Amino acid sequence: MKNSQLYILCFGTTLTSIVILLNYFQRKKRKKQDEKRKNEYLQCKTLSDFEELAKKSMMPHRFYYYDYKAGQGHTYQACRHYFDKQLRIMPRVLMDVSEIS
Repeated sequence: MKNSQLYILCFGTTLTSIVILLNYFQRKKRKKQDEKRKNEYLQCKTLSDFEELAKKSMMPHRFYYYDYKAGQGHTYQACRHYFDKQLRIMPRVLMDVSEIS
C-alpha cells in the first residue's frame, strides 16, 4: 500500500468518525429539545398559551403570517371570543400515551 493510499484511508476513517460523532450529539441535543417542547405543550391551557409557545418556537416571518389579521381583525376577534367562551382545553386529557399498549 502506498503512503498516499494509507493517508486517504486514515483521513477517510477519521472524517467518518467525526461525522458519526457529530450526528450523535445533534440527535442527543434534538431529543432534549423535543422533550422540553413536549413539556411546554402539555402546560398550555389557553389559546394564548399556544400562541406564545408558537411565537417562541417559530421563525418570526412564519408566525407573523399566521398572526396576520385582515382589515381591523373583526373576524379574528369574533373567533377568539367564541373559542374563549365555548371551547375548553382539558389538560387532564393530555397525558403521555406512548407507553400504553
